Amino acid sequence: MAVLLLSSLPPAPGRTFSAQAIAPPLAQTSPATCSAEQTALVETLLFRLGALSNPQPTLEQGEMEVATLSPQLRLIAQLPLAESRINPLSSLVSQVTALAAIPDLAADPRAALQAAIAPTAGLITQIGAEYSATKTELLTQLAGSAHRLDQPDQAQALLRQAHQTVATIQGDGGKAQALMAIADRQGQMGDRAAAIATLGEAFSTAQRITPSPEYPGQRDDPLSRLVTLYSQLDDFPQAMAVANTMADASLQGYAKGSLVQALLASQQVASALSVANSIRQPELKALALSDLGTYYVAQGQDSQATAMFTTALTTAQPSADASNPDRGLRAAQVVQAYGHWQPDAALPWARSLPNPPSQALALMAIAIAYRSDPSDDGVTRAEALLVEALPLIELFTVDQHRTVTNGLINLALE
Repeated sequence: MAVLLLSSLPPAPGRTFSAQAIAPPLAQTSPATCSAEQTALVETLLFRLGALSNPQPTLEQGEMEVATLSPQLRLIAQLPLAESRINPLSSLVSQVTALAAIPDLAADPRAALQAAIAPTAGLITQIGAEYSATKTELLTQLAGSAHRLDQPDQAQALLRQAHQTVATIQGDGGKAQALMAIADRQGQMGDRAAAIATLGEAFSTAQRITPSPEYPGQRDDPLSRLVTLYSQLDDFPQAMAVANTMADASLQGYAKGSLVQALLASQQVASALSVANSIRQPELKALALSDLGTYYVAQGQDSQATAMFTTALTTAQPSADASNPDRGLRAAQVVQAYGHWQPDAALPWARSLPNPPSQALALMAIAIAYRSDPSDDGVTRAEALLVEALPLIELFTVDQHRTVTNGLINLALE
């Protein structure tokens, strides 16, 4: 039996084959009587079928992969234990997600893909309550595929199942994460009211988390994610309300910084300035103010931009002490943002930073700005700044070398 089944597998991924030939012999074996040897064989077959999938399949590959879904479902049903089903179900749901994203899928493969969603959900719901977090995640992901395949009623039903499963997740942290994922999916599906209601549940749940001494940010991490999700739904007042409940000043500062960026994207400049000014950490406040400066540059409002960058740099500089490389790095980022626009004006600020890594980063950022000028003068000035930065680099500790290396990578990516 084993030899027959293995011989029916394709010799290599991407070849045309009869997927239906793989599963029927195993369909005669009930999960209750499935032996260890048969279970191992099923897992091998599922692995080989999964190897045929592509994270980003082409139209031709996708139409071929759809044919493997039904055999995979039957094989998964043969696995007797919930633990042994989780990994292949996760792979299958990921495959369905990738296939659903293919535009212009032909009618027959599209219908087969649609037909695979209900039995996939059925197998997911059979997983035991001890794996409720995984169940919720898979159902939420599957709902997105149903939505992409123009099955709105099925997508809503899957989200309801996911929502009901949240109650059986152990721990408020896991529940909050699951609720946020559901809300995110609701927002993607255009149901803003439902998404905001679910985020309200997630907020209440997150507030019940008691941080441990080993992990003081245990409550603030989901709260930070909530700020982002509320911002995506343009519910900025609630995003600010959530941010204000965060205990850690740094995490709160980063959350409010992302809120500033979202407000600027929505042209709500006055609100963005108000949020930026409420940030407690001076270096993070300076970063948010520099985002406002960059916004004014893009709007052609040079005088406002200059004033905002000056305020940001004045705010950042006192925090750029030589004993705190992280704070110095933030100050360098503010100088970098200013230097992209006005390298000459930013240069004195760069030279005034007391921390060698931050000063070196700021100088190199301005050098990159000069180098964007193709003239000989731009190249010469860039080279001179790099030479100026070299003695600073020689003073670095190992950790400071790492800080500057990471900063240079970020500069290169920008």
